Amino acid sequence: MKAFLVSSLIAALLAGQASAARPETPPPASAAPDFDIDRLLAHPENADPDLYAVTVQALWERGDRAQAFFWYTVFVTRAGVMLGILSETREEGDEEEYEIPLGLRLSGFEALQWALSDQDMARTVVQRALDYEARLPPPPYFPGELWSAHAGTVRADMQKAMAQFPDDVEAYRRRTGRYIGPWKDAGKPLDEAWR
Repeated sequence: MKAFLVSSLIAALLAGQASAARPETPPPASAAPDFDIDRLLAHPENADPDLYAVTVQALWERGDRAQAFFWYTVFVTRAGVMLGILSETREEGDEEEYEIPLGLRLSGFEALQWALSDQDMARTVVQRALDYEARLPPPPYFPGELWSAHAGTVRADMQKAMAQFPDDVEAYRRRTGRYIGPWKDAGKPLDEAWR
């Protein structure tokens, strides 16, 4: 389930399928009540992982593309772990689904497409984000041992997906006339604490 979730999310974004699902423009991340991006970035270990989705959108909106891609990777990793745990612990008849917010789908799609112009840099940032995410504590509502059991698998799936990108991505970008080369307009660099 976890491997399918992560790989199908990445595959959909790479194939551009996410771009077709743009039913409306989401409200700006700044419209989220009581959202303070600087406080979250200073202490992400204290934040609910769902707020990382708003963080991706806010960073993308303010032009910090490299940071948005980093936090998108952290969010997708944590969401994959949460979904794996929820699917395993869901009781029969419980049909509640986790839906990725529209703002994240759009800004995450844009951040991923932007980052993949330079696959070496994208792989470097993904690895850095995975290393950083592994150091964050599990959310308080998930037991640590259950979190650890699922997290290793999801992180490995993310690394495997990135290793498979080169041929598919470059061919896709060339076929669709997308830019290939060093990142443009990356915004602020990644914080040195995010390692």
